Formats: sequence, structure tokens, C-alpha cells
Amino acid sequence: MNSFIGKQMKNLTIIAGMLCTASAYAAEFYVATTGSDVSPGTLERPFASLQTAAQKMSAGDICFVRGGTYFQPLEIEEMKGAADHPFIFRAYQNETVVLDGTASITPDWDEWEDGIVKTAVEQDMWQLFEGNTPVDLARWPNASVSDGSIWDVHKSMRSTDRKWDNKLGRSESVTQPGIVFDRNHEGFGAQTLAETGKDFSGAIAVLNIGHWLTWARPVLEHKAGSNQFTYDPEGTRMLKFLEYCLYGLPALDHENEWWFDAKTKTLYFKPAPGQKPDLRGKVRDFNLVARNCAHVQFIGIDFFATTFLLDECENMLIEDSQLLYPSTHKFVLGELGWFSNKPPADGGNAMTLIYNSGEGDCGNVVRNCSIEYPNSPAIGLFSSGAVLENCYVHDVEWVVNSSGGAGALAGGDRVTVKNCTLHTTGASEGIRLGAGSTIEGNHIYNTSLLQHDGSAINIGTPSQPGTVARRNWVHDTKQQAMRFDSTTSTFGTDAAVVENVFFNVQDGTGGNKFKGDYQLFAKNTAFDCFVAIPKGFGATDVHNEHTLVCNNLVDHLVEWNMKSRTNGIPAEMMANMSGEGSVRRLLRDPDNFDFRPKKNVTGLIDQGVNICRADLPGEKIRFPGIEAVGQPDIGAYEAGAATYWIPGCRMETAATPVPKNGAQHVPLDTDLMFLHAYKMDSHKIYFGTSPDALKPIAEIKGFSNIVDPPELEPDKTYYWRVGANTGESERLSNVWKFTTGEGRSELAKASGLSF
Repeated sequence: MNSFIGKQMKNLTIIAGMLCTASAYAAEFYVATTGSDVSPGTLERPFASLQTAAQKMSAGDICFVRGGTYFQPLEIEEMKGAADHPFIFRAYQNETVVLDGTASITPDWDEWEDGIVKTAVEQDMWQLFEGNTPVDLARWPNASVSDGSIWDVHKSMRSTDRKWDNKLGRSESVTQPGIVFDRNHEGFGAQTLAETGKDFSGAIAVLNIGHWLTWARPVLEHKAGSNQFTYDPEGTRMLKFLEYCLYGLPALDHENEWWFDAKTKTLYFKPAPGQKPDLRGKVRDFNLVARNCAHVQFIGIDFFATTFLLDECENMLIEDSQLLYPSTHKFVLGELGWFSNKPPADGGNAMTLIYNSGEGDCGNVVRNCSIEYPNSPAIGLFSSGAVLENCYVHDVEWVVNSSGGAGALAGGDRVTVKNCTLHTTGASEGIRLGAGSTIEGNHIYNTSLLQHDGSAINIGTPSQPGTVARRNWVHDTKQQAMRFDSTTSTFGTDAAVVENVFFNVQDGTGGNKFKGDYQLFAKNTAFDCFVAIPKGFGATDVHNEHTLVCNNLVDHLVEWNMKSRTNGIPAEMMANMSGEGSVRRLLRDPDNFDFRPKKNVTGLIDQGVNICRADLPGEKIRFPGIEAVGQPDIGAYEAGAATYWIPGCRMETAATPVPKNGAQHVPLDTDLMFLHAYKMDSHKIYFGTSPDALKPIAEIKGFSNIVDPPELEPDKTYYWRVGANTGESERLSNVWKFTTGEGRSELAKASGLSF
């Protein structure tokens, strides 16, 4: 079951932890699926449940959990250890431990209609699995998580006749609040609502009608053969851009689809011909609930179709865990409300959540985990001072039953999201945290796929004071890459954006927008997008009068968008380089992730300005500093740095090769660079012209990750990989390849550069 981090990465920490002597713990307890709760909890005679172990433990004790799948939830309250005497629940040695939130389904199926079978179940279920693979909830248009079609809005959603008249400030289409009229638009599927021939009355309409706001509402009235249906618009609002889809039993028409009638507790499923259903259903939101606890650690414990809730806890640790399909909505149970940033009321839609109501930092940490396929925001970090570090988060919220403004990674004040990878998200916004937060070293891409008017990193108006975004890569986003928001009456201040790289935003037509004032935008690189420093929005005062914009390398530095360029930018502008094509002309190989200045190029190296605390425009700005010898270079990277910083989650093996895997037209003076393997500081580089005959060319230790390869020839394909030395063995990365381009002199002629 463990994909990516789950089994591989956590072993590094688990094995290290097992090297500790028994005397490091006050007492040891053991739990196993073959155990008994009347046993003494020893290795030879373990308990059967974590709950029993928790009741026996004292501060400083450790519970080793043997491999297997555990269905019984663990609920703890007032379990309080200390920094030097924590409670520890740890997977035993190299074994896979899974907390599972599903229940088996009776094999007694009855034929219903159109190849659909049905059965009665005793429990409410709101997600279905065959093995570890999800079964698709019946919907129209048909789309699936398994094949990725769910992320294509033109396949997974439908369009309407709504057209917005900017002059009138309204739409005169049939589609209005409370009414949806289906119509094909370019790119959307051909079948109309009328052509389905189905009556969708009573189905659930997912209404993407508020740009970054999506609501689920019952269909009040619809007739087979009609393109129009009605819903109750109370609590919703309808803006310019609209899509919708429908969930319900009338949509159950494809193999591997299901529906659940909560009133009769009847489950419907359409198997493939000859398939004998062997299914399990999600019956529990949380298999780990901790309330008012402190200094409790869970290490190497995985979650399947369930997750954890830390409520009013302090100094908790979740480490080396995989959360696979941890959360989803409960449409089939009639629960249509958004996911909440507070512990849910009984029966409400629930997501992975760390919550504290107080303002003081609580020290809760999630480290080296994967959160995979959550159909909700991936995690709510609504606990001041919470940390999400070295986590791999992907395929987040394909129904978007939330305020997209909440974010795929959402959190409160002074939260840190560091060295994480986030990709493939439905909500309009990716990372959205509170004031004083840190967003550093993250690799973010393929975001904002199913909503409108958002950004991969969004800093709201009250969240800007003290927030820092540093050394992130943000690219290939459907909406903006990063922005500072404001309302029409007030704006934010005192945020810093330093040493980030933004590229290929909205297919090259979008950008970044930094509203507010007293902001710092320094030493960033942006291409195939624009960077906007607005001078106003709504009825607010002038924006960015006191903002400092310096040392940036940007293709398009504008006041609002590509139609409103540099005229009117009121900020203090120092040592910026801009102009269409500037990035590709001046950097070594930006299309293949090498964002350093070209060697000896004029205009960038040592051409930046030094800034210090006294230069900052805002009193609350937290300035991380710039690592440079002498004058800094312009752009996110220093030409002569000994280490090339690469953002994202570190894995079991080295990753994120530069040049990127499959790169074409790579310069002959390229370096080989990579993201270190997790907790490894010794790496060996293998290189050659055949993937089956790679030879070691270098061994590096410490933070360095730059290797000069043997002399390269033009128009030739090379292969390489990296081995991470664990001390006892070597963990080899995948084999990567790149193909060189023409000689350096030809590239120089083409670009018109002087050296």
C-alpha cells in the first residue's frame, strides 16, 4: 500500500529509532493484530489494540506497533508527556502499520437494473474501495480519479449559457441564481444534460459558480430531456465563470461506479461483466483522535481511508506516515457543508486537522509524511506555530466542496510549510496561511485546476504582516502563481517575497500580483508570466507607495497586467532586470531548471544592491537575508554559489535532476545538480552514454550538490543517476537522461550575448 514516502522514506527514521537502547524508555509495550488485550503487552504476548496500550502507558513509555492493518480507532485525552519524556507510538522496525477506516461489505448482492447490483449494509458509508483503489461515485459527466480525467474541467464539468456583460455589469442569460441552463462551450464534452435522457431531480449539483467558491445543492426540479434545472440559491452567489456537475443514482451508468441511499442503507454498484464485487466502505473520519494532549509522538503509522484529529494539543508529532485517501465529502449522507477549519460537528464533513483555539504557539509538527488523494483540503494547520515539513502532498480535492480560498494547504498564524512538494489540486488556491507564517523551500505545480481567480500561494489581506515566502518554485499553474490579496476597502502590509522562481503561469499568460504596501519583493526570477506591483484596487489608498522591489529578474514587470505595464508603479525600484526574453537570454538553462546567471554575462552578476534591516519598508517584515559574497546577483540564484538550492520534499533517493529528466538542447557547459536524498549527506554520481554502463565520476559530501561532468559533445544523449550512501548500503535514484544542443558559441550568436 505504501507508495512514495509511506514505506520507503519512513524506514530511514524507524531503523534509526530502533538503534536506541531499551533503557532510553521508561517502559516498552507491544501491539499486534494477533495479540490480545488481556495479554501483558510484551513482544511475545502483545496487546491487540493501541487503545489498550495507551491506557497502560506513562510519560516516557514507548509502544511498538507490529505490522498489520488496524481497524479500531485510537482516542486519547489528557495524555501529557514532557519534552524529555514523550509518549511514543512507533511502527516496529521495518514493518508496515496501517490504521484503516473502512469496513467490509457483505457479498450478498442482488440484481437491480442495467447491470447494476445492490446490497443492504448496516453502516453509513461515504467512500468505496476495491482493494486500495477507489470506486468512482456516480456522477455526470463521467470522470475518474484513477485515470486523471477528474482534473480536466472540460471533461469532469459542464458549462452553461451564462455570458457576462461587463458594460451592464450583469448577465442576461437563462442561467441565474437558482437556475442552471446547460450549454456546450468550446472544449467541453459534447453530450448535453437533455441528451442524457435522465431525470436528475434529487441529485446533488456541485456548483462552481463563485470563482473561488463552490457549493453543493440538491437539484429541486429537473425533467428528462431538459437542459434546465433549479436549486435553492440561498447562501450562494453567482459570478461570471460557471461550471457544474451532478452526483446521484441517476448518474450511475458506468462500470466501477457506485451510490449509497442513506435512507434505506442500500448500496448500488455497477461491476464489470463477470466481476464479483469485493468492496470495502469508508465508515470513519478519524482513526486517531487526540484531545488536550501534549508531547505524544506517532512515528511510522500509516492511514488508509481515515486520518487524524489533534484538538487542543501541544508539541505533538506525526512523522514518517502515509495518509492515503484520508478524507472526502459525505454527499451520499446528505452532508453538503464545506469542510471546516475547526473540529467537525458529529456527522459533518471532516479533513485532516490540527486545531488550537488559543493564540500562543503550540509546537505541533507533521514531518516526512505523504498526504495522497485527499478529496478535501489536504490538511488544516489551524494551530499557531504548527509545522509541515518535508511532506509530499498531491491530488487534492477533486470535488472542491469548500471555499477554494481556504487553500489545499490551509493554516493559521505563524505556521511553517517548508520543503514540501504540492501538486495537482482542484481548489483555486494552493498554500494559504495566516500572519507571520513561513512558506519556504516548496515545489508547487499543476494547481488551481477546477476553480477560478486564485493562486498557488495566496497571502490574504490580514495574513500579510510578517509572512515570508522564500526559495519556492511555482510553475505550471492554471491560475496565478502567487499574490497578495486585498479587499476593496483595505490592504495588507509587511510581507516578504524573496528568492523565488515563478514560471509558465496560466500557459504563459498569467502572473503574480502583489497588492498592499510596505512589502518586500526581492531577488526573484519570473518568466513565461508577469509580476504586477499594483498602485490601487477598489477604494483603497494607493498601493505599494513604500514597497521595495529590488534585485529581480523578470520578463514582465507591470503595474496590473500585460495591458497595464510599468507606467504608474509607485514602489521603490532598485536593480531590477526586465524585458521580454530576459530570463532565457541571461540564465544558463531555465527551461531545464538551471536558473543561475550565465557565466560572465553582463548585467546580472554582482549587479544587485545589498539590503539590510534598516532598508526594509515595513516594521513587521521578517527578512531572511540574502546569501551572497559582496554584491548580490540579480535573480533568485547566485552564479558562484557552492550549492544549488532545489525546493521540494526530499525522498528516499536523490530526486529533481538538473538538467531535468529528458531535457533537450542542454548547453555543453551544464552542471549536474540534484535534490539530496532525505537525511543523506554522502552521494555518488554515476554518468555515461549508456543507461546500462554508468560509471562513478564524483562523490560529494555535505550540502554540495553540483558536479562538473566530463566534457560533453554536441547533439548527444547522456545518462546519469545518484547513489545516496546510508553507511551500510547505497540507495540509487532513477536513471535520468538529457540531450545536448549546439556548441556554446552558436548559442551565444543566437542570443546576441557578449561574454
